[in-house]
Amino acid sequence: MNRNVSTPFKGAALAVTAVLFGAAALAQGFAPAEPSNGKAAFDRWCAECHAAGIGHPGTQQLERIRGDKLSLLETRKDLEPAYIRYIVRHGQNAMPAYRPSEISDANLELIANYIGRKPVPAKKQR
Repeated sequence: MNRNVSTPFKGAALAVTAVLFGAAALAQGFAPAEPSNGKAAFDRWCAECHAAGIGHPGTQQLERIRGDKLSLLETRKDLEPAYIRYIVRHGQNAMPAYRPSEISDANLELIANYIGRKPVPAKKQR
């Protein structure tokens, strides 16, 4: 029994292998740019689940549990940065915990400060 693969199949197999290794090398060599602000970090790691609208399970779950006014993280004024850091690292309900290898401490700080922002107090009139 001849176990040699015929030439056309060898060529195709080599081409597929080269493409796969090339794609893996490109993926490792071109990491996406780090977010420069909290909004960009939120959009990168949180918006898939917590953006506005249908199809965002985090927003929909918060709406069911907390109501419409507390469903959108980006519009809330009641969240502290420390609480956001805790939830991201430890998870809660359907939200999984995220390790520092998934969201770095620096990026988590951007997210926590963005979501946990407080309204600027109005200046007193004299």
